[in-house]
Amino acid sequence: YHLSALMCPKHRSKKLKDIKNMLRNDKPCIVISTSLIEAGVDIDFGVVYREINGLESIAQAAGRCNREGLREISNVYIFKFKSQSIMPSMQRKITACQTIMNEFQNPLSLKAIQNYFQRIYWISNINEKDELDKEGIMDMGADGSKNIEFAFASIANKFKIIKDVTQSIIIRYDDDAIKLINELNEAQKLGDIPKKLQPYVVTVYNHDFLRLKSAHVISNVAEEKFGDQFWVLDNSIYDHNALGLVLEDPTYRSVEDNTV
Repeated sequence: YHLSALMCPKHRSKKLKDIKNMLRNDKPCIVISTSLIEAGVDIDFGVVYREINGLESIAQAAGRCNREGLREISNVYIFKFKSQSIMPSMQRKITACQTIMNEFQNPLSLKAIQNYFQRIYWISNINEKDELDKEGIMDMGADGSKNIEFAFASIANKFKIIKDVTQSIIIRYDDDAIKLINELNEAQKLGDIPKKLQPYVVTVYNHDFLRLKSAHVISNVAEEKFGDQFWVLDNSIYDHNALGLVLEDPTYRSVEDNTV
């Protein structure tokens, strides 16, 4: 099985249900997942393999191994690819994590975790500090603390967890999704339609969105009434049953699509 954020929530829920059913019945089950599985997914495996990353990510992945405590022994293996391009901010986490794993017998002990975050955030090198807080938000908070006067609006405007611009795409995953898209086309007011559509939404980075748009794989629904809000995946070829939304080649056409 495969899990990623390129599957709409309804699709992921279906796959998770299948995975849990396999595990419950003691059947062989291998899941290849992005870090998606580390956040709020209640699932219990006998063995976990995790590519080396920050200690917090490894702790989350380890939480999916023997989660129920029903096995006497379960192992979490940390591996590293021989060659890989890594962003500087990620490399800092990996380096700190490797140091902790070498120095501490239990890298997930409170002392080890405290040491890990100290290495990342309170390092004396001014260049690394600037990279972690390019907007100077920590200084803004420190200045405000003197008189208990915080620039909440300015801090809120500058603070963004995800810097990249993203776009939402509605997937025609099932009959319910198609019905809601039709309602959107006919509606004069949105009402609760956007909320009902959330289980069928996949979020992509702007450059991927533009590629799909230029390949005419997606279309803007109800544009005359609601503007540039609702983009729908028109071609089901790009919603793979095992992988979700396929971004590799939006210009691909199957043999069947080339047949009149």
